[in-house]
Amino acid sequence: LDGDCAERLGLYFSMLRKWSKTMRLVGDAAPNALVLHILDSLAPARLPLPESSFVDVGSGAGFPGVPLACLEPDRLVFLVESRMRRAAFLKEVVRELKLSNVTVFSSRFEDVEIPTEAFAMGRAVAPPAKFLKMVERQGLRSAVLMTNETMLCDEYAQGWRVGAQDRPGLAFSPAHVNLFCSMDTGSL
Repeated sequence: LDGDCAERLGLYFSMLRKWSKTMRLVGDAAPNALVLHILDSLAPARLPLPESSFVDVGSGAGFPGVPLACLEPDRLVFLVESRMRRAAFLKEVVRELKLSNVTVFSSRFEDVEIPTEAFAMGRAVAPPAKFLKMVERQGLRSAVLMTNETMLCDEYAQGWRVGAQDRPGLAFSPAHVNLFCSMDTGSL
């Protein structure tokens, strides 16, 4: 991590701690749990991702979109969160961290217009098959599934294939797995 990224992540951590006192942003707001969430959010960067922008579907407290936006300040990131209070938190994070590469949508994913060359990313949003179908309905052709090992299977959704897989090795039980998926070109 470069200095700017580390500084932004530190400020984000502080904001998570502060805002979690008045609203439930994450299940466990203990410092070690928040660090684990941030590290888990950075893990998809280890996958061979497209150069395009991405949309964090159901961004919630900003995982994984905010940490990845700090890591890659030249990549456009769209945070989509339908819950107004969490969207307000995300807008404040973007302002405080001066993340000019991030746009927050206070809306449902289905109601947002995202560039079709973007890819989607989802962490604990929906079961893999349902998430990929949501992505497909929005016209997107690739996605990162941030899931756990209990959800691994041979096929996640018809017409989709797993192109890359990574296990971050963090202290989650069950273990987390990141899958980069794309539409089969034969199914278009």
